[in-house]
Amino acid sequence: MNKIKGLALFILAISQLVMELDYTIIFVAMASLVVNLVFQRSIYNGLSVHIH
Repeated sequence: MNKIKGLALFILAISQLVMELDYTIIFVAMASLVVNLVFQRSIYNGLSVHIH
């Protein structure tokens, strides 16, 4: 019974790690997409872009 609880805890820990990695990848990708979108709009509109 103790082995089953250990295995369940291990599976939960690994699934939590995978979810956190997925969220990190999504947020990094979204940030770069937003920056690229701002640059593309500024190029098309002839505006200068100021990133703070």
